[in-house]
Amino acid sequence: MCLNTEPRLPGRDLTPIVLDVEEAGSFFRLCLPGLQPAEGSPETIATAVHRQIGIWWVEEFGHLPILHAGTAAIDGRRIAFIGDGRAGKTTLMLRLIQERFAVQGDEYLLITANGAISSPRCLHVKETSLEVLPDLADRIRSLPFLTDWVGNITYACPPSFTGVEWTIAEEPVDELIFLEPNFGGSSVLSRFAREHAFLRMMQSLFIPTAGRARAVARLRKLALDCHCWRLQTGNLDQAIDRLRRLVSKGYG
Repeated sequence: MCLNTEPRLPGRDLTPIVLDVEEAGSFFRLCLPGLQPAEGSPETIATAVHRQIGIWWVEEFGHLPILHAGTAAIDGRRIAFIGDGRAGKTTLMLRLIQERFAVQGDEYLLITANGAISSPRCLHVKETSLEVLPDLADRIRSLPFLTDWVGNITYACPPSFTGVEWTIAEEPVDELIFLEPNFGGSSVLSRFAREHAFLRMMQSLFIPTAGRARAVARLRKLALDCHCWRLQTGNLDQAIDRLRRLVSKGYG
């Protein structure tokens, strides 16, 4: 249940894979097709599946650069949100879902010749994040979750959990927004130089072992083709307001 992921992927034929998990004493055993079984706690099993999905993903898309970024479509504009694990990226994505914007993902973004495509991964939401998302808290707590050895809970939240269709497709990116935490303060949106955007993205990039020059060139093109911004993320209502104004005014 915790690994249930059902995005709509236009143009791709998907083959369902049944994962059989059986009890093995006080632990569990998962048999992946054609692979060695994984044994351990539910968290260990989930990690093994994610690891194998990552291996398959690299085998198919390993020639492309991968950016650590979330993506969402806001009033027809596709925005990539770039930030490390402390920038509040997932929390902002959840707030966008609450506003019924089309969120594609919050983890990995493949940079392609015609734009970018998000990885089909649920948002991983910590129990502590629900304090700033009171309107979503009950629905998130009804979703599948894992509890680690010290009792920390992480929920698996598909972007469709509020009823908005979750669609992942290769599309151009219109805006690049670099997130910086300003917790407890205001949310401020300001311009960001394209040259600085390219250098910042290089810090969050997984570069393939083959075709490195082509990968960097694609990243450079992305920075040149997009409008680039810095969002100091504090008050979430203010952040949503800034983003609405950005797409409605069409800043160039």
